[in-house]
Amino acid sequence: MQYDGLTVQLQAKIKVTPCETYHLKLAIADAGDCVLDSGVFLEAGSLNTDFVEVLASTVSTTTTDFDNMVEGCVDGKVKFVANNPVEEDLVLSFEIAGTATEGEDYVSFPKTITIPAGQQEVEFIIDGIEDGLAEGAESIVINFNLPLGCDTSFFQTATLNIEDLVPLTASPTAILMPPVLPYTIRTYPEILPTTAAIRTILPYILRP
Repeated sequence: MQYDGLTVQLQAKIKVTPCETYHLKLAIADAGDCVLDSGVFLEAGSLNTDFVEVLASTVSTTTTDFDNMVEGCVDGKVKFVANNPVEEDLVLSFEIAGTATEGEDYVSFPKTITIPAGQQEVEFIIDGIEDGLAEGAESIVINFNLPLGCDTSFFQTATLNIEDLVPLTASPTAILMPPVLPYTIRTYPEILPTTAAIRTILPYILRP
């Protein structure tokens, strides 16, 4: 099968009514010669209607590579993503579950969010509260039920785990002691031509 890169990408849209059945018909024509062929390719998954997915991740301004929230350090982020930009404001409602307690383990937040018209996604931050208690890992579960019409819906969940903030501890004492042998630092003429010398330094080393 050869089309020599002469294909043209086309997009078809039509407003549909939930619960109704629709049929797609395609018609193509060929001049009947043996030079050019005609064909239609349908992209996998391209026949769809509006859909919204809920995703959860962590965010921090001071660290990276954390899969879980950390009280007072690493926050959570929840994002709602539509497969296409919405034509009008889309108000989404969701519920909260999990073992973490709202208002004690994390800051309370509204249970509705809006994707603005012309946009494709919206997100909000969940702030963990440092309570100083050793509680172990706790969870925040976002339950999102997307209505699909015909009294049907698509149920999704997104989960964030919250870990306790482990305090850092340090030894209260330290002794400054001189090194056993002196250290030498040599500056090379080809690098610093005006300071070609050997200097002997006796630094102090921090030893526990």
